[in-house]
Amino acid sequence: MKTILPLTVLTFTLLGCADSEKINPTQLLPATGINLSNPEVGQAIHYLRYESNCNENDFKFSGDTLTAEIIEDKGLLYLKEYFTSGSVTDADTSFTQLEKHDGYILVKERLQSPLLYFYGNDSLFFNKPITADLQQSQCRLEINTEPFVGEEIGQLDRFEFGGILIEDKLGVSCIPMIFELDGFLVYDSESLYLSHTISEDRVNGFVAVDL
Repeated sequence: MKTILPLTVLTFTLLGCADSEKINPTQLLPATGINLSNPEVGQAIHYLRYESNCNENDFKFSGDTLTAEIIEDKGLLYLKEYFTSGSVTDADTSFTQLEKHDGYILVKERLQSPLLYFYGNDSLFFNKPITADLQQSQCRLEINTEPFVGEEIGQLDRFEFGGILIEDKLGVSCIPMIFELDGFLVYDSESLYLSHTISEDRVNGFVAVDL
C-alpha cells in the first residue's frame, strides 16, 4: 500500500534540508504547476512562507504551506489560495479572478490574495521588454542603487536570501510603495516563484516548492 505523507510533514522535511541546502524553486517546481501565461483549471502549486529581518540573521520558515490552484466558477477563472491543514496561519480562503490575454494576465481584486495583495499593477506581463537590470541589496532589489519601485520589468540574474536561491528570472515591484510597504514578485511565463514584501525591515514572503 502506498503511504501518502501530509503536506505538513513534507514541509518540515524541506525545512530541515534548507539548513544545509538552499531551496531553489526553479529546480523544485513540478511540471504540473500553474502556467501563468496559460492558466487552466486544475493547475496547482505550493508555497512555503518565510519570515526574516532584512539582514537575514533571523531567517526562518514559518511552518505555513500555502496552496494556490486554478478553479472555474460561472465561466470565469480564479486563483484560489488557502493554507493547508497544520499550517500556523489560520486565514480564510481567497479567490482572485484572472483573465487571460495575449502576453499578459489581468489580475483583479488582489487585496485578499496572500501572494499578490501588495502588487499595485493589475496585470502580469510576459512579453513586455525588460527595462532594467536588478541588483540585490540585502532583502531589497535596486536599479543602479535606487529602490526598485515603479513600472519597470527587471532582469534578475540572482536573488539569494536566507534559505532561498533564485536565478535568471523577471522581477516586478510594488507600484507604488504605499504605507511603508515595499515588495516584489519574481516570475516568468511558466510560474510565480517568489512573493516578497518588506515593512520596516521586516520581511514576509512565499517561495514555490514541489511537495
